[in-house]
Amino acid sequence: MSSNGLKRTAWILGLALLTGLTQCKPSKEKPEQMTRIQEQDSVPLGDTSRTSVDWNGTYYGFLPCADCGGILTELVLESNGSYLMKRVYWGKDQQVIKSEGTFQWDGSGGKIRLGDSKSKDEVVWYQVGENRLFQLDRKGNRNESDLAERYQLSKQNSLTGIEGVYWKLVELGGQPIEDGAPSAPFLMLVPGSGRVNGNGGCNTIMGGYELTDNNRISFSQFASTMMACPGENPEQEFLKVFDQVDNYTLKRDTLSLNKARMAPLARFVAAFP
Repeated sequence: MSSNGLKRTAWILGLALLTGLTQCKPSKEKPEQMTRIQEQDSVPLGDTSRTSVDWNGTYYGFLPCADCGGILTELVLESNGSYLMKRVYWGKDQQVIKSEGTFQWDGSGGKIRLGDSKSKDEVVWYQVGENRLFQLDRKGNRNESDLAERYQLSKQNSLTGIEGVYWKLVELGGQPIEDGAPSAPFLMLVPGSGRVNGNGGCNTIMGGYELTDNNRISFSQFASTMMACPGENPEQEFLKVFDQVDNYTLKRDTLSLNKARMAPLARFVAAFP
């Protein structure tokens, strides 16, 4: 073999040896770096609720209940994966029940699971939509009963209806309402019942309501408890509103009760007890 052939053969053998050493070289990536890479790979690619929906925020709803008037619910989802849920079982003791923890996304990026998967009492599934959360059953499936549309929570500032929301009174006759009353004045229209519950600032109030086209609303058969109310409170003026109102306006999370096209008789914001 010529000297040029020997040089060419030695060059090829050296290149093959260098390539083999490079492929066998151990990775310098730290274990935590590998873990982060694996976690990133588990996030679904493409447009999903997790990646394309502005899902973090506060949601309200009045969910069906087998042995009470309904479950008034507030759910706060944080971008760091934590949540805070408040619930009141309407018609029972009105106690606010709180739970908090972390939530996990399913593999599709369209559902979240609250709580510990080992706890039967705390696991709650929700399908995440645009400004909506749909409560699912314990297997993560949509409810298919006649009440299916009521198993949802609406995001604050994107409410589309006034029923099933805890409306806190913030303005009466153009004057702001202070928090000094014995009880916070509020109103709630119970879906499917035609009944309204609330508080005037001291006494419990109740009655009937009817919604018709073009945001028309009327109240009837109003009554209240007869407790003596110490100090000043807006109760009497508040009760007069229900005799006068004939329409409402809803803008984001603010409800106004009006008479014709006059200035609002009362304003409320979506809140929680």
